[in-house]
Amino acid sequence: MIDWPTGGGCANDAFAAAWVCSDIVTSGGVGRQSSMALDNSGVPWIAYIDSTNSDLEIAKYVGKGGTGCAVDSWDCSTIES
Repeated sequence: MIDWPTGGGCANDAFAAAWVCSDIVTSGGVGRQSSMALDNSGVPWIAYIDSTNSDLEIAKYVGKGGTGCAVDSWDCSTIES
């Protein structure tokens, strides 16, 4: 998954310098059927399927102090089991 907002590069395109790739969730079969959106404040949210548990999960970038993710810059939770 993608960590926001600045740094290295995830792809070989003109926007790559604005992104840093990192695994924000490392357990289960996560990331399938993912969708990303920005809220009105420009904060990224990512919804994705955990195929191991058949859950719909969501991750929100919080900068620091997040819970439920492999990194504390995101807040991750299950929204439907």
